[in-house]
Amino acid sequence: MKGRHILMKMITCPVHGDFPIPHDQKQALKKTRAEWLGGWDWEWFLSLNLPSTNYDHYLKRFRKRLAIEEKLCLAFYGLINLKPQPHLHLVMLGVNRHGKTLKDVSPEKWEREWGSIARRSARIEPATTQDGIFNYMHDKNMPDTMYSEIVPYGTNILKRLQKKLH
Repeated sequence: MKGRHILMKMITCPVHGDFPIPHDQKQALKKTRAEWLGGWDWEWFLSLNLPSTNYDHYLKRFRKRLAIEEKLCLAFYGLINLKPQPHLHLVMLGVNRHGKTLKDVSPEKWEREWGSIARRSARIEPATTQDGIFNYMHDKNMPDTMYSEIVPYGTNILKRLQKKLH
């Protein structure tokens, strides 16, 4: 619970200035993010290239098409990185009342769908090694002030599907 509060504070508080974050503080943030993200069994890891930094419209269209066509309730967390070009990294899960999940959906189809929406490439993979995904997102895509976190989508789904932690 404490980690979730810290993460939400990080998401809502903008960084002021262009100051490097000390290594020990970066490691603490990494641990907090990993603990928070580890609360769910994420099913997809998405890398979505963007034509500009204005991603809301593209992501909303993608999410709506995926949810409607596959009849899933979706939730995701991610970040936008500006280097070398604007792109999103997301972890996503989806579920419906009949037991269907994103594991039952073809990632290749939705890579093509992203291409038709944003006119850019996408890579969607099953989220098999979650620790590796979290490390990649943090170490490779969160350099000082070159990224922004996306407010998690589908928080009601996340609350319902959260792993029971001891």
